[in-house]
Amino acid sequence: MEARLVDPLLTLFAKLIADPARLLKAHVFPAGSSHQMGLHAHDDLLQFDLALGCVGRWEVDGRAYEIHGDTAAVFYPHQVHRYDIWPRARGGGRVFSIKIRVDRVDEPCVTRRWFAEHRPRLATSQTMARSVERLVRLMGPGTHVPMRLVRLQEVLCLWPARNPVAPNPGPWSVEDESVEQAMGYVQAHLNRRVELQEMADHVGLSPRHLSRRFRAATGSSAYVWADGQRARLAQELLSRPDVRVKQVAREMGFDSVQTFSRWFRREAGITPTQARISDGRS
Repeated sequence: MEARLVDPLLTLFAKLIADPARLLKAHVFPAGSSHQMGLHAHDDLLQFDLALGCVGRWEVDGRAYEIHGDTAAVFYPHQVHRYDIWPRARGGGRVFSIKIRVDRVDEPCVTRRWFAEHRPRLATSQTMARSVERLVRLMGPGTHVPMRLVRLQEVLCLWPARNPVAPNPGPWSVEDESVEQAMGYVQAHLNRRVELQEMADHVGLSPRHLSRRFRAATGSSAYVWADGQRARLAQELLSRPDVRVKQVAREMGFDSVQTFSRWFRREAGITPTQARISDGRS
């Protein structure tokens, strides 16, 4: 039987469940004034930082990334990085930081650079922040370890994935909290079609009400936006030389290659085979 494509997130979750001590730190520090950190690197740590209400920049392996609005960053093992951050307004900002010990060689999240290294102007920043805050509160001594892992998994599912060949990229910036939550839910379930009723149930609205608010916030229907996110993930999977179209179809929740190919051509404008050739694969 053909082996299923290994999901980097599921692999990471399995290792965290087997060894919860891999979660080394989850904390938040206020950015009431300028904060600087000199150049440094971690041998076996995967670090997630979320800057809210801040300006400044990260520097990773000599390349600078500007902080625009609420910004997420991931620092992989051995990446030399530093930061210079200060609050955007008088009220100050916050920076969340999570550190997870990983296997440098065989960890799919690391070898595939699964998470986006830099993602500014996050549409889901407040949803992510609430999840991280819940995780931070559970990090004290004597707290329930399984709940820490549940909260960590929630955070990692919301964290922006890396889509190096995503068509029509560009951040969605919305102010509607319910729409942000629906977006985050879709992002965490890109391996299948999420129905409008399911999104609505997740955010506590009627489907009609959510549909109206989604279009007002994004200019697009919820289904069109969700299919666009799935198409970007499918194209990222198709770019991997060791992955067959049949595997991608199965990972995306389709029961046949033919059904997947019709859907992908409708969304991306090209066939899965053409997507692989355009990326230098055959």
